[in-house]
Amino acid sequence: MLKRLSFFTVLMGSVMFFQAMGCGGSNSSPVPVVSMTLTVDVSGAGTGTVTSNAGGISCTNTGGTCSADYTLSSPVTLTATPDAGYVFHAWIGSTCTGTVAANCNLAVTADTTIQASFTPIIFSSNRSLDGLDNGAATTVQNIWLVKTDGTGLTALTQSVTPSVVSYWPEWSPDGTQIIFSSNRNLDASNNGVLST
Repeated sequence: MLKRLSFFTVLMGSVMFFQAMGCGGSNSSPVPVVSMTLTVDVSGAGTGTVTSNAGGISCTNTGGTCSADYTLSSPVTLTATPDAGYVFHAWIGSTCTGTVAANCNLAVTADTTIQASFTPIIFSSNRSLDGLDNGAATTVQNIWLVKTDGTGLTALTQSVTPSVVSYWPEWSPDGTQIIFSSNRNLDASNNGVLST
């Protein structure tokens, strides 16, 4: 009668376990493959697409394929590609927060959601409100938006009172809000009595 035989072998500092089964025995069940879901959300005042080098994801602001399952701990690179006129702004998520490059490298160790944002360019300028560079520049400074190709120039603040300035604009991480410094009135009116 054959008996089950189990033994250990030590090789190069590693312990390896072998198991031989006798008649009527069966090998142990194979280890199941564990998959985790990676979900992408695209946001911002601009538009673009996020894709995965491992396939399965091609996500835009309006939809597409925005989630896929990957084997546990699989390395994945997400790439953010802005549409014409916009720039990639930021990654938001536990593994990508603060990344400024358009590629996000991560290992899918749990169900994960990553957000990517796209925006137009934001800046401050003392150009006249008609947008002309050679217009009658004043001491007023406003916040402007523009696409990368120079189209869509828009004054977000429209101050005309001398010495009222708005400056240092920045997008929120999700690309949907703008924060900036200004000496406007506390009621946010552009043309009232200058606050100090």
